[in-house]
Amino acid sequence: MRAKELSPQEKSSWDGRLKDLYEKAVAKDPDNSTWSNQLAWLYVEQRIMPQRAVELAQQAVKNDPMQTTVLDTLGWAYLRNGQHHKSLRAFEPVFLNPLKNEEELKAQESSWEGLTELVQAEIEPAKSQEFDRAFLNFYHRLSRQFADNPKAQEKLEALLELFQAKRK
Repeated sequence: MRAKELSPQEKSSWDGRLKDLYEKAVAKDPDNSTWSNQLAWLYVEQRIMPQRAVELAQQAVKNDPMQTTVLDTLGWAYLRNGQHHKSLRAFEPVFLNPLKNEEELKAQESSWEGLTELVQAEIEPAKSQEFDRAFLNFYHRLSRQFADNPKAQEKLEALLELFQAKRK
């Protein structure tokens, strides 16, 4: 659980305290995916230290490769670091893994938001064609996976429409 949700009115105070807590926890137990993931997410939210966020998220995935919340954080960390193609690949398994609890459902919703931001991101012209191909392949793979899931298919179609509008 993200601690700031408990007391949102004290957000800036929480940011500093959590950063200190998570950094100490990661230093003490670098193989603990929870601490690495939480610190990476804090960096993602604050839009600071994007490369460190990627490193922490990668470490969390290494230690817990099927955890939806960890994969969501990695997708966002890549997005914040301008690694759009990698972000797309990191978000994909979030939608393919079966959801086991409310936290994983929140991670999936976060990944939909991340994909929306990713599709709207300004991408260097040199990398644009590569990303466009990757996105369309992503769309086709998930479209097949979501054949029996109208709600997910609807979100995917909305994402495709946004993608197409952005490319006009």
